[in-house]
Amino acid sequence: MPGLDLRPRSDAGMGASLMEQSNGKYLLKLYVSGATPQSARAIQNIRRIGEEHLAGRYTLEVIDISQHHELTRDEQIVMTPTLVRKEPAPVQRFVGDLSDSQKVLSGLGLLEGQSVHEQDGPGPSAEPWTSEPGELLRETEMNRAEIRTGEVDAIVVPTPDGDRIFTRTGAESPYRTLVEMMNEGMVTIDRAGAALYCNRRFASIVEAPMETIPGSRFNDWICFHDRLLYEALLVAGADVQCSGDLHLVSTRGKMVPVHLSLSPFAAEGITGICIVVTDLTTRIQNKALLRSEHLAHSILEQAADPIVVTDAEKVIIRANTAAVEMAGANPLLAPFDTAFPLFQVTGDGEVPFSPTRISCAGLRVKGMEVLFRRTDATLFSLLLSVAPVIGEPGEAPGCVVVMADITAQKQVEGELRRTLDDLAHSNQDLQQFAYIASHDLQEPLRMVASYLQLLERKYREQLDPDAQLFIGYAVEGANRMQQQINDLLAYSRVTSRGRPLRPGSAEEALATALRHLALKIEETGATITHDPLPMVRADLPQLVQVFSNLLDNALTFRNPQVAPEIHISAEDKAGWVVFSVQDNGIGIDPEFYQRIFQMFQRLHSRAEYPGTGIGLAICQRIIERHHGRIWVTSVPGSGSTFCFTIPSIIEHPNHRYDPCRG
Repeated sequence: MPGLDLRPRSDAGMGASLMEQSNGKYLLKLYVSGATPQSARAIQNIRRIGEEHLAGRYTLEVIDISQHHELTRDEQIVMTPTLVRKEPAPVQRFVGDLSDSQKVLSGLGLLEGQSVHEQDGPGPSAEPWTSEPGELLRETEMNRAEIRTGEVDAIVVPTPDGDRIFTRTGAESPYRTLVEMMNEGMVTIDRAGAALYCNRRFASIVEAPMETIPGSRFNDWICFHDRLLYEALLVAGADVQCSGDLHLVSTRGKMVPVHLSLSPFAAEGITGICIVVTDLTTRIQNKALLRSEHLAHSILEQAADPIVVTDAEKVIIRANTAAVEMAGANPLLAPFDTAFPLFQVTGDGEVPFSPTRISCAGLRVKGMEVLFRRTDATLFSLLLSVAPVIGEPGEAPGCVVVMADITAQKQVEGELRRTLDDLAHSNQDLQQFAYIASHDLQEPLRMVASYLQLLERKYREQLDPDAQLFIGYAVEGANRMQQQINDLLAYSRVTSRGRPLRPGSAEEALATALRHLALKIEETGATITHDPLPMVRADLPQLVQVFSNLLDNALTFRNPQVAPEIHISAEDKAGWVVFSVQDNGIGIDPEFYQRIFQMFQRLHSRAEYPGTGIGLAICQRIIERHHGRIWVTSVPGSGSTFCFTIPSIIEHPNHRYDPCRG
């Protein structure tokens, strides 16, 4: 780190804890947060204090927290250089301007200009606190005379059985008992902010032994972020009562939200501030729990589906408004199976169904259809979902039951099913009618046409020209009707005799259609070209019929002055193949775009262009069976382009939706 040398005397490398003077009783851990001028001043000052006042008795460990991401929250304080003293006194942390020697010396328990040396020979213990009251008085600069004169009422002494309070005779009073037993922490501080007294509750809040708190600065327990607020409270609390919410930091680094109430006091020439500390942790947790409970209640009430929660005894302990409305009465505190007697219909009749029994066994139910009959005989169809609700460890689970009302949906499904059944019967009847009509009418029509032709040949000489003309009309009409019946039969067979859609080559389907039309292509002198055509998922014989009908129309409705030119192309679009058949024929007026796809619809007389007018209707029915679409664009006199879509063999997320559909 440029500008700051954190290396120890041995010039060890960066990145590890930096140690020096490792033979002392004072263990000083100095945390810095990178190469800052503040860090450099703190390191220099702590080294100087150690050499001048703790010579040979300290261990200094400098830790750059920016290089130690593994440090725990208790160790890592990143706001400012921090000194942690661990020996010989209990753990104590100093946060602030560590370049201020007076503050550091005071925090270490040293006076400016004094040194600390090992004591020679037997004598009083060097530890700041012992079990002897006399030593306690020496460490806190008190004497027995102060106790006798009443300046000190009591001292706290740690013993193997816990802390003991030693008082002068008769000094115990009800107020001291009250202070020690109260649930709030109590601390008295002098005008300089040093603690004079604390009760057990405050010691437990900051997780420190009681004997270590008197003499310490109360400011050291305040979270760095809240020190400005504390200083403002301290100034106000010297004169009037005041209070505020802030955070304390325990010896373990735990953040404790508290409410401080400060009041000035003066007793026997001593002035200071009394601080009552209320731990807000439980209150904040309760508020958070209440907010969470309110949120859960709001979500429950906003749900449109009936939702109930049961305990381990299968009793309903919560139900939203939708559940109350479905039950027809308040179901709270009633057994679930009593409030909501669910059942399923099987071959044996109505079978009761208890979701709570399943859920209490630790199982889940999702999307199960059940029935519920209310007391007024109203029947509901429900989609049931059940999940266990686990409480404290070892506690038997309850369950949450969601009952989506699908009654209206089931009614619509029933109507739709009946409609589909009726449609299936209707389609079957139509197909049967088309089959019967096509077969039963074929023979009479053939007989009519045959006998008319025999009549014409046998009595030709005896018939006048009008009679011969009439017989010719009759024969032509019979033949045309026979062709229309054949076309109607072909139209009905698109669905009844269609094959499953399978991968196949559109190139092969086009080649077959061209073979079927070879004679007509030769007669018209047409030129037919095409781009490479892809694989498709189709009924190939029907695709051959589509190509045949479109090419036949292009050859039929041609411009007599120009030889037909036809081009077939294909384009992949989102799982579909868009085919285009473009010609240079007579074209179609846009107002007839929809009409040409209807059965037996013609735009020209039979004398001009022969045909029954069902070819495009058959193409449309085939394409719709493939879930595609067929349409036309044209410029009258300049040709037409027929386009249609067929599923590709390449899977696509939107393959069910025709990208060309408007």
